[in-house]
Amino acid sequence: MLDTVHNLATVSNRLLRVLPKAEFALIQPHLKTCSFRLGQIIYNEGDSINNIYFPNYGMISLLSMTESGNTVEVAYTSEEGMVGLPIILGRNEMPYQAMAQSKVECLYVEAEIILKLFHKLKVFNSVVLRYVFALMKQLSQTGVCNHFHSIESRLCRWLLIMRDNSKSDTMQLTHEFLSHMLGVQRTSIGFVAGTLQTAGIIRYRRGTLEILDIERLQECVCECYHIVEEEYNKYLHPYLKKNNLYVG
Repeated sequence: MLDTVHNLATVSNRLLRVLPKAEFALIQPHLKTCSFRLGQIIYNEGDSINNIYFPNYGMISLLSMTESGNTVEVAYTSEEGMVGLPIILGRNEMPYQAMAQSKVECLYVEAEIILKLFHKLKVFNSVVLRYVFALMKQLSQTGVCNHFHSIESRLCRWLLIMRDNSKSDTMQLTHEFLSHMLGVQRTSIGFVAGTLQTAGIIRYRRGTLEILDIERLQECVCECYHIVEEEYNKYLHPYLKKNNLYVG
């Protein structure tokens, strides 16, 4: 069911929440709600961009794919961002696949409307461009992480990000799904997950993964987690401070 967004109180997306009331009032009439299930494809690589999505809950993976069909996550977005940025940058084409990592609730606006508002609204324009930089930073750091860091530290980073965005220690995940996210063999995921389970950090059974020891998980994660987290907090800081807001 698609509903119109009536007020800011129903909005968790941080990019929208920092906007001045006058600017949000111009976007609000165009906002509608939708949801995606775990594993649902929102956009495939090469798709035209009809709608811009602002996650209100959950997490969306941005995946690059080889000709043989192998995938790897190159970035993600959740309440801090949006999906469909190329339309802002002058290209109506998705450069990667966007897939729901969990149940995702989104606000969305038709791409043509967002493009007009982007050129019209000063703060919205600035916030979106700052988000572009934060996403570029994440893409760069993910490249470093995928090349230099172990599968264990990458898996721990991914689980910690997933926990942050789902706000739950329990996740519905399979080894196959995790192998697609990290771009590694399923057997490698099974071995690493087994090691973490033996250590008492996680518990995994029948497609359900539960984090048992968050402190030890944080000790296993690589520095990429903190670098990207800091960048996403930094890009909104001027607007949170100006509007006397704190969006956690």
